[in-house]
Amino acid sequence: MATDKESIREFPPMSARINGDNTGVLMIGTNEQLVSGESTNDVRRALIGMVQKEAELAGQTLRVTTSDDEGIEVLLVHPDGTLRLDDKRPADPVEAPQPEVQAEPVIVRREAPATAVAVKDRAPAVTRERASRPAPVIAPEPVSVETDGMVESAAAASRRWNPEFVNASTVTTVAEREKDDSLFYVLGHGYDLDDFLQDGPAEQGFNGWLNKATGGSSKLAPGLSETAARREQAELLCCERIIRQATWQRGSVAFTVANKKGNSAKTPATVSVSGILASIRGGSVAMMEVSDDPGQLAGRSEGEQRSGIGELVLNAAYVTTKAQLEGYALPQTSFAHTFGSSPTRRAPLDRESIETVSALIDQFYTIRAMDSGNVYTSSAFAGAMATSDALLVPMMNASDSMGEAVELFHFLESHDDPHFRELAKRAIVVRVSDGRPEYKVERLVKDFMHQTGVAADRMFTVPYDAHLAERGAITLDKLAPATRAALVRISAALVVQLQDAVANPTTLTTTGRRGQTTQAH
Repeated sequence: MATDKESIREFPPMSARINGDNTGVLMIGTNEQLVSGESTNDVRRALIGMVQKEAELAGQTLRVTTSDDEGIEVLLVHPDGTLRLDDKRPADPVEAPQPEVQAEPVIVRREAPATAVAVKDRAPAVTRERASRPAPVIAPEPVSVETDGMVESAAAASRRWNPEFVNASTVTTVAEREKDDSLFYVLGHGYDLDDFLQDGPAEQGFNGWLNKATGGSSKLAPGLSETAARREQAELLCCERIIRQATWQRGSVAFTVANKKGNSAKTPATVSVSGILASIRGGSVAMMEVSDDPGQLAGRSEGEQRSGIGELVLNAAYVTTKAQLEGYALPQTSFAHTFGSSPTRRAPLDRESIETVSALIDQFYTIRAMDSGNVYTSSAFAGAMATSDALLVPMMNASDSMGEAVELFHFLESHDDPHFRELAKRAIVVRVSDGRPEYKVERLVKDFMHQTGVAADRMFTVPYDAHLAERGAITLDKLAPATRAALVRISAALVVQLQDAVANPTTLTTTGRRGQTTQAH
């Protein structure tokens, strides 16, 4: 295939890079798009698909410089989806220094194509059939590429970037990939985005400027960055619907936020995630302190906790209405209610007190969030685990915080109670940045995943947020948009996990709560 130089779009320059941690970066000029997957092949397919889509929308052949741990290639990607090596590239390209991967490469989690995430438990929503373009074809060329002293043929090198040669056992057809790519995946469940995706001509970038400059006579399609932004907005709206419309016929559900290490963002995660859930659902979310001694749940909540968990434990037998129960709560602007410790010194909590208060709260609230302490062998922690349907494990990007999280997983995985083991198996992990220096984060994360078996789709990232770093009362409206977006994704995943847990319970009693000895039949 001959391509005139004039028909190739040279500006802005485009490059695609695969990192060693199953993430990738597509650079279009100064615009950076990040993807992730369960394997290098998933990331490569994602990057190829993004470039093919950009070429299709632009109606031009694009030149893209690709790089991975095997070398550098310069490819030409045509509007019909075909790609081949650029025959005018240097025979001996000099590899540019790779920028250091930042500790927090993404502020919100981007989904890989459907081939990267298996839909396990729920049938995907019905999607529209789409016309497929011809399968990409690469014309091998007898040019050699030298990278780090190793020489390979151009045809063999380009094969790495051809989606039809990547991991043939898992590759689907182009039509199947496009069909699945229309779905949004949360913990393996596929959701249709048709109700949320914005259609119409470009409104941003050069194409948007040209559409406006011509008074609407030009109807250029959105570029890659605007398409990605529209997709991200659609995903967030879908997450909000997941959160808002979730119901449980059993009545109430609960989750515990846990990590043995202090200062691992347990309380901020409890307050912020509960706040997101309550703000989207319109309330009916209770935050409950379950640490042995008084913790910081009330301190990170808005207002002053005059009566709290300690007083509620003493008077639980006399509370019979929601109005009475709210007398021990601290209402938040998010519509969540905090049951923390009041200034009055309280007795240590134990399993019995946790189960008693949990049963009471569950009568009047749909979701119960529990902020645990640092002693996972305590009676109070056992009570929290026994009354939980899901586990949320926050950790800082530091070896001590991740190490303590690993120890928590090992403790739960070896527990005699199968419910505890199931909580560890289905846990959701949140990595948090607080602005302190971070060292070799990618290596720490890989080691954590290896030791715990936590899948990539169950790990989320919360970027640095100045409001959270203040270590004071948390107000949702003061969080940065990127932080809120990340929390919405985490909350949606948590809701899906709560739905899965209730649909497939491990231990249920006749009252629908865990931790008792009487089984329901």
